Amino acid sequence: MTVEQAIVTAIAFEARVRDVYVAAAAAATDAAARRVLEVLGREEQGHLDYLESRQAEWAKTGRVT
Repeated sequence: MTVEQAIVTAIAFEARVRDVYVAAAAAATDAAARRVLEVLGREEQGHLDYLESRQAEWAKTGRVT
């Protein structure tokens, strides 16, 4: 697996996890559970943002710092 493939795979995985948390938060009837799921969804989005920035860096420079 290349670096690029690893980043693409990680992005796909993180997006699926984020989507699960977002959907669960939307369906939650308990306020505390909804808040926890929303936080988890935001954290996963942070992972996605990071991975996407590394993907852009790889595309631009051929390196990931």
